[in-house]
Amino acid sequence: MSIHSTQVAALVQDIGNKAIIDGYAKHPPIYPQFCDVRQHDPRNEFGLKFTAYTGAGKFKETEEFEANFSDTIAKARSGQVKVREWTKSFQVAYRTLDAIGAVGKVGDDIVKNATMWGVAALRTKDDFVAGVLQYGTLTAGSTKYFDNSYTDNADPNAKFIFDGLPFFDTAHTDLSAATYSNHEPTGSLTAANLETYLNTMRSTNAVDDRGEVIYNEPDVLVVPPGLEQTAIRVIQSEFQPGSANNDVNAIRNRFKVVSNPFIRLAASASAGWLGTAGVGLFVVEDGIPVLTTTADPIHRCVIVSAVMKYGAGVEDWRPWFNFGKAAA
Repeated sequence: MSIHSTQVAALVQDIGNKAIIDGYAKHPPIYPQFCDVRQHDPRNEFGLKFTAYTGAGKFKETEEFEANFSDTIAKARSGQVKVREWTKSFQVAYRTLDAIGAVGKVGDDIVKNATMWGVAALRTKDDFVAGVLQYGTLTAGSTKYFDNSYTDNADPNAKFIFDGLPFFDTAHTDLSAATYSNHEPTGSLTAANLETYLNTMRSTNAVDDRGEVIYNEPDVLVVPPGLEQTAIRVIQSEFQPGSANNDVNAIRNRFKVVSNPFIRLAASASAGWLGTAGVGLFVVEDGIPVLTTTADPIHRCVIVSAVMKYGAGVEDWRPWFNFGKAAA
């Protein structure tokens, strides 16, 4: 039995949406384990701006009858993130719609493609965030991952984060021009080194843009699959691995290990990223891709498409630290 193009749209809504949801649920996503996940707001359709972390200053003790402390608002850095649009599609020729058994064939194609698209959507998201981590060390920056220009809003720090530097760099500054580092290009995954990186994050880097002390407590370690076993041994061992005197492992169970198969660059094989889950690195998304159909009489076909909206941005470098990944 032949079908009309409008019936293709009905099939997409009837069986395609279920298939893409099933595909989307096949593999648990990795990025929510360490990113702050935010729902895309249609009022910020193409992107959004944010104020980077500055700090509000501490309270001041006020004596009886003394005027309340009037604070100075620190000049804030601003950043932005692009809500990117990602698509997949396939075409159903009008001749196919006229063929015998069209309903079954078109329905099978819709289910097959929608299921694969559901899986591919999560892969795309995880791959992009992995790129932010890996290319975030480069002195030259990366337009692919850090140019967050969108309609009528050019990114003033295209290739970099809000402060005009790579996500991971040795020369981040506060508003007084004091410098800080969240990058150790030649570092390696050892218990002693993790203690050093942890102390840097919790002490040296634990200040706001005013230079005042803040909480900075990393709790996650993101590594490529090849380092997962090493990371588990380093973090879960009762005694410090490699210690001649069976020293107590001071970082035992301090971090959740996240093995990320999308960290694939050869230069990342020995790298790791310490971070605070849900802080500093965020994504904006719509969730499961939306299926649509469009009749194309010129090319005599119906186009079945999946569209998703997804972007990633950095609003604070302090909760993150990279080791073992070069700056070039």
